[in-house]
Amino acid sequence: MLTVFAGIAEFKRSLIAERTSAGRLAAQEKGVRFGRPPKLSTEQVALGHRLRDEGISVRDVAHILNCHHATLYRAIGTYVIRPTL
Repeated sequence: MLTVFAGIAEFKRSLIAERTSAGRLAAQEKGVRFGRPPKLSTEQVALGHRLRDEGISVRDVAHILNCHHATLYRAIGTYVIRPTL
């Protein structure tokens, strides 16, 4: 009897997984973005680029934009490569 119940539960679980993945694909096709919302808007990223090009340090620009410097590095794609000792 327990084997029958286990088989039914496994079947129902596979149906749920199929419906969930189909729903996610449909949402992605509609343009739904999954995950955490971005910290910086496109305007803030553009401002970060401009301020960085003007010679202001990334940490100072991050302070102006009220974000962590690593977030700004990721957003503007400027990485400082430090030599290893």
